Amino acid sequence: MRFIKNKILFAGDPHNDFSVINETAIKNKPEAVIILGDLELKDKNLDEQMNPTLNHDIDVFWIPGNHDELKSRVYKSKKCVCLHGKVIKIGGLKIAGFGMPYGIKSKYEYYLKDYNLLKKQKSHILVSHDAPLNHDDRPLVITERYNGDSYSPKGNIQINKLAKNLGAFCIFHGHYRHPDQSYIKDNYIWSICVGHHGITNEFGLFIDDHSKEAFLNTLKVKSYSMVEFYSQCIEELPKESRPKIHCKLQVPWSDYKKRNRAMSYAKSLLINRYHKRIKKQLINISNIRTL
Repeated sequence: MRFIKNKILFAGDPHNDFSVINETAIKNKPEAVIILGDLELKDKNLDEQMNPTLNHDIDVFWIPGNHDELKSRVYKSKKCVCLHGKVIKIGGLKIAGFGMPYGIKSKYEYYLKDYNLLKKQKSHILVSHDAPLNHDDRPLVITERYNGDSYSPKGNIQINKLAKNLGAFCIFHGHYRHPDQSYIKDNYIWSICVGHHGITNEFGLFIDDHSKEAFLNTLKVKSYSMVEFYSQCIEELPKESRPKIHCKLQVPWSDYKKRNRAMSYAKSLLINRYHKRIKKQLINISNIRTL
C-alpha cells in the first residue's frame, strides 16, 4: 500500500519519556508532531525535552492530559505550542485540540469555556486526551483482562459531540494504555487510540516498532473476546437469528484447536477492517489536500 509522505505524527502519552518521539520524528521528518497529553514533565520543560525534534525544523504541538499540572513552571514553553481549545492547519488539514488538564481548580468552567468556543469551529481531525464514548468496537458486553490491564468500552460522550459539531471525520486520542482503532457508528467517525508511547501518522497507520507490536497484542485480545462472545453468548439465540457473517467464530469453547482457528479468523477480520479504514482515511485526506 503506497502512502503520501507522513506530514503529521500523533504521539501517545509519553509520561516524561520523549526518546521514542524524538527518534521517530527525526527518522520520518514530518511537518509537525502532536503529543496527545500526559507529558508528565518533571525537571525539564517541553522545549528541552523535544529539542532534537525542534532542531530539525519540525513543529511540536501538545494538549494537556490528566497527569499534566499546567501551573507548574515546566509547562511554560516558547517553541512547543499548546493546541488545547484551538484549531490549526497542518499539511492542508484543520486540526482541533481538546485536552484534559489536571492542575486547574475550576476544571468544569475551564472545560466548558473552551468546549463551547471550539464546537463553533470546523476541523477535519480532533485530537483529544480522553476517548470518545464506545471507542472500542468489540461487543459492548465484553470486558476482559490482559497483562493486568482492563479493556472495556469506556469514553466521554462529550468528545463524540465535539467531533460531530466540528465536522471531523477522525479522532486521535491518548489516555488509554493500549493502541487501538474503531469506528463510531453513531457519528460515522474513525477513532484511533494511539496508546502510551505509541506513534501513528495522519492516515492512522502505527509506524514505530513499539506501536506495531502493542497493536498486534490488542488485536490478539480482541479476537479472543470476539470468539468467546460468539461461542458462548450466541448459543442463547435461536439458530436462525444468529449473524451468518460470524458463523466461523461460533465454535465449542472447550475445543482448543477450533478455538485457535476461530481466533486467527477473527484477527484477520480485524486486520482487514483496519486496512479498509486506512484506505478510506487516505482518500479523505487526499481529497482535502487536492482542493
